[in-house]
Amino acid sequence: MKKLEKNIFILGMPRAGTTYLSKLLNNHSQIASSGETCFFGRLYIEPVNGVYTEEQVTYWLNKFKTIRLDNLSKAKRIHLNSSLNLEFDNLSAPYVPKLLFDALSNAFKKISSKPFFIEKTPHHIQYLNRILSFYPNAKFIVLIRDPYKWLLSYKFQGSQKNENIRTVFKDIYHPLFAALVWRKNFIATQRALKLHPEKCLVLKNEDLNNSNTKQNLYSFMNIDFEELALEQINSSFSKIKKPTLDSADIYWMNFIAKKYIMGSSYEYRSECINPFVFLKSIFQIIPSGISALKHVTANKNIFLYLIGYLKK
Repeated sequence: MKKLEKNIFILGMPRAGTTYLSKLLNNHSQIASSGETCFFGRLYIEPVNGVYTEEQVTYWLNKFKTIRLDNLSKAKRIHLNSSLNLEFDNLSAPYVPKLLFDALSNAFKKISSKPFFIEKTPHHIQYLNRILSFYPNAKFIVLIRDPYKWLLSYKFQGSQKNENIRTVFKDIYHPLFAALVWRKNFIATQRALKLHPEKCLVLKNEDLNNSNTKQNLYSFMNIDFEELALEQINSSFSKIKKPTLDSADIYWMNFIAKKYIMGSSYEYRSECINPFVFLKSIFQIIPSGISALKHVTANKNIFLYLIGYLKK
């Protein structure tokens, strides 16, 4: 049996197949895979002098026990929480972040009876240096997606939700902001590949079921090949007829990300936009932006959020 790298993370663009890949690998006889912990990203707590207090350790135990994680049935969730209690009871100071994440990893491996754990959080692509500071030998499976297919999925990601959530997605969506999200994540993937080429395997969403992609993936992880199958369901359109992008969507994606699209292997789609459609989209920027900021900065300082976003 080959030896899987001890610390592998699935990350990259949202809406690019990270959940699908996590579920697929979880079917491997040697791999327990789950996400999203956000442990090194949005939920990260900076330890004082590199060490957490006992109160912070308790916070993370409770967070791990309540956060929504993939690939867990109700029974496994209960089992995981019991395993987490045991792992955290056995922790000893100093409580460094790595110690807590290892406890989560060990709990997953024990309830699944599998030797390896892979975590999936897309936005961890923004925090590779932080992860590498704790796990210098970590490797990253990085997912990317065609900008226009990504935009379509992003625009209608709430279509399978209840009416209230669909209304939220409709209120906050604007192709300008969506294009900024794609560009930000694309830049992060290119930066990761430039700075850590030996640690990153970039996979296109469109090629996830390609036989060559699977061979490359197993080789990268250094694990024995197993032919895994999982129905690839587009969760954005599971309950509605698949829609299409309009001219404003394509215009703003091109306006924001043309340089990056043209410099990638993806095909650039030119689009003419009706002046009235363009003006309508201009007038929608402010209300959509306000709604989006209210949504993502709930219980947060809006100015600190914006500064943090721009710094990444």
